[in-house]
Amino acid sequence: MHYIREDVIYNIVLSQVQLMLDYLHRFEDDFVKSLIAKSETDRQKEFTAKKRKLEINRKRIAELDTIFKRIYEENISQKLSDERFIKLSNDYEAEQRELQAKSITLEAELAENEEQINGIEYFLNIVRQYTEIKELDARVVNDLIDKIEVHAAEKKNGQRFQRINIYYTAVGVIDIPQHIQELAV
Repeated sequence: MHYIREDVIYNIVLSQVQLMLDYLHRFEDDFVKSLIAKSETDRQKEFTAKKRKLEINRKRIAELDTIFKRIYEENISQKLSDERFIKLSNDYEAEQRELQAKSITLEAELAENEEQINGIEYFLNIVRQYTEIKELDARVVNDLIDKIEVHAAEKKNGQRFQRINIYYTAVGVIDIPQHIQELAV
């Protein structure tokens, strides 16, 4: 169970949003470059993995076509019983339908990855609306934050630590350089 008190999460999110806004307003060019670099790196890894999976799916679909032709010919030449042919063909057809559905999903995700760069500009337009945030309200949270992950608490040197990831709208987790974080303190 990942538990954190509401006031604690509120204060953490508020301070992180304020830090992110300060960073953006003071170093927008660096901010954009780091987001594009992070987005490009993440996108490239994801794109490569999805492309590889799509190619594997397409090869398997082609293999299934060949296998299906072979078992059909074996059934015609009576090397394979009708019952066995029906069972095998149903299994192969089900696998092929599943692979085709997954391939369609992968193709859509690959197209979506191409649009991620537009998300950075969208996020910047939202953030530029805010100059200073004194408190979190529904509008701020809905505009800026996609989701918040609260991880399991850990104990280190007798102290309790709990990692929290804030996923900002259209850009995900933002890594603010340590030297900027120290300036804000």
